[in-house]
Amino acid sequence: MSRTTREEWNNGTIYRVHVDAAVTAPNNTVANTFTVKLDIAQSELVGKVYIGVENYVLDKQLFDPAVTTQLTDFANQNTVLIENWAKQTYLKMRSSNLPPDIDYETDVGRNTQCFARLPLKHEYLPKESGAKHPMNPRTVGDYTLHKDGILYEMSNNPTALSNGQITIQLLRLNDQLWDVNLLPIYNFSFTLVIYKPRNTYS
Repeated sequence: MSRTTREEWNNGTIYRVHVDAAVTAPNNTVANTFTVKLDIAQSELVGKVYIGVENYVLDKQLFDPAVTTQLTDFANQNTVLIENWAKQTYLKMRSSNLPPDIDYETDVGRNTQCFARLPLKHEYLPKESGAKHPMNPRTVGDYTLHKDGILYEMSNNPTALSNGQITIQLLRLNDQLWDVNLLPIYNFSFTLVIYKPRNTYS
């Protein structure tokens, strides 16, 4: 599910697409690939356009769904899932709709279609009775909107989003698709920002 809003910002127009990634069977977790609808006219996306993620809320699934559906049921957290999540530092987002050179990764020396890297901050909580070294399942990120900070330029393919949708893939740091069995996501919502500057702003 998504909802698009529009406002004037920094000598241009910014669109915010508020996304709740849908859960899928069998374990009611977020899939590693999903499509988001955009309510933006094609004429608004001609020329230089920027994209990024402004904020997000991610809930790790740390329990066996057959035992509980309570996000903070620490007594039934799964030790293997806790350990798997503890090794993850970032969640990357990319899209085949975007030009292949909006991002450059220095560690692998190549261009990519990634438009966001979300840090996964881990917080451990005091053990409750019967708990297995509980981890706080919720990770939250909130960034100050800044063209040179979180937004990626798409000038080589200005019509990349003109079909009214964007397909997003979730990746691990090694560029492999996010493993939804080893690292299940209970909930993932975020604000996708698309910024179209006027010619007076470079």
